[in-house]
Amino acid sequence: MKINQEMKRKIVQVAAFGYSNTYIGNFVSGQIYKGSWKQFCNPGMNCYSCPAARLACPIGAMQAVSGSMNFKLRFYVIGFVLALGVVFGRAICGFFCPFGLIQELIYKIPFPKKKLWKWLTYVKYVLLAVFVVIMPVLL
Repeated sequence: MKINQEMKRKIVQVAAFGYSNTYIGNFVSGQIYKGSWKQFCNPGMNCYSCPAARLACPIGAMQAVSGSMNFKLRFYVIGFVLALGVVFGRAICGFFCPFGLIQELIYKIPFPKKKLWKWLTYVKYVLLAVFVVIMPVLL
């Protein structure tokens, strides 16, 4: 059986999701993994406070650092995200990150699709700035 490029991408996305969230038993105990792997960022779908997450989420790590009382910008988080962007470009989001897989599966749900106004495409950047940068610093 020959596997096409689309199927390979889905397999990589599912594998990345599985690798990032390996501590499934923690859901039963309600414990959050706090081992040494938590200091490394993962460009994929995981949350720092998810009981199954093995690695830290770059966006969550930036939010936690900016929201701490002794605000010291950790350049390893920003550097990690920038390095991935420089080396892999959009391939991280389109090939490795399972968010793309979930978005594709949701898009296949049959209901009428609507076009958005052009200016609404920039709302995502405003939301990112407000909820990841501004709110943690101010609150």
